[in-house]
Amino acid sequence: MNNEEMILQMLGELRTELSELRTGQDELRTGQEAIVGRLEKVETGQEAIVGRLEKVETETRQTRVLVEQQDHKISLIAEQYTDIAVKLDKANDRAAQIDDMKDRLRTLETVVMDHTAILKGLARAQ
Repeated sequence: MNNEEMILQMLGELRTELSELRTGQDELRTGQEAIVGRLEKVETGQEAIVGRLEKVETETRQTRVLVEQQDHKISLIAEQYTDIAVKLDKANDRAAQIDDMKDRLRTLETVVMDHTAILKGLARAQ
């Protein structure tokens, strides 16, 4: 084999390898395009997640405000309950005093009726 034949053989091998490299590059480009497509989907998903997180943050703030308002209202009710409880205790004491007075009044009525009957009996006897 002479030099020219060897050069031609090497050129043929180089062409084959170059063709294989081009095929590999095409496959790499196709793979890269698929990766880019997937990355775009991931980015879209991330944007959706960010939007949802912002919505959750907003709802959390609103919930916190509502809880604070309710807590304030509960505090006011608790303060008012103390005043009401004191008034109810006083009212219960007065009701107990009134019940006691009713019992004493019934006793007095009974004694007065008995004494009135005795006095009428004495008045007739005279």
